[in-house]
Amino acid sequence: MIRTLICDLGNVLFFFSHEKMYSQLGTLFGVDGRQMKDAFAANRWLREYETGRLTTPRLRELMLAAFAKPDGPALAAPDDETLLRAAADIFEPNHEMNELVTQLKQSGLRLVMLSNTSDAHRIWIDRHSDIMQRFDALVLSYEVGFVKPEDGIYDAAQAQANCRPEECFYIDDIPEYVAAGRKHGWHAEVYRSTTGVVGRLQSLGVDVPTD
Repeated sequence: MIRTLICDLGNVLFFFSHEKMYSQLGTLFGVDGRQMKDAFAANRWLREYETGRLTTPRLRELMLAAFAKPDGPALAAPDDETLLRAAADIFEPNHEMNELVTQLKQSGLRLVMLSNTSDAHRIWIDRHSDIMQRFDALVLSYEVGFVKPEDGIYDAAQAQANCRPEECFYIDDIPEYVAAGRKHGWHAEVYRSTTGVVGRLQSLGVDVPTD
């Protein structure tokens, strides 16, 4: 019997674009999106940010230093709100999945969110949606210090599941992360459509509420 739904945030509950983030940040710091993306990759900024080892103020300092032009005027540091918008205004809700998790919550399933994310993205989502308040527990990479597919973040989610691994059903859009969930004993499905998630849940004996 499935007792707990463990659900990813990005590209499951909310569609998002890192490319948009890189473009918006690039505009702030005087470079194009490709240069910003390359800097994030070379310096492992995204991983450091999503594990909480890199704070938003420190990331701003690093970007200012990385894109300073020795022979040009100093870059102006963007204020907190401007930086937040550039980094986090990249989400669009997946209304079908938001509705489904609400229905599953009402039917008695425990909900655990499992996400590689940052404090900026969490702040933005909380401003524009109550989705996180619908979950019984949040396992967010920047808070637990691990990112998927590292074992530590799955162990943290299991500790919040309040049931045995075989009683968990996990949804994520990245096959590698789904495979790691299965390694931990969970039923797991790559998110491709909400209809597909409903069918998989029903095949596991979950009575999915319908309107």
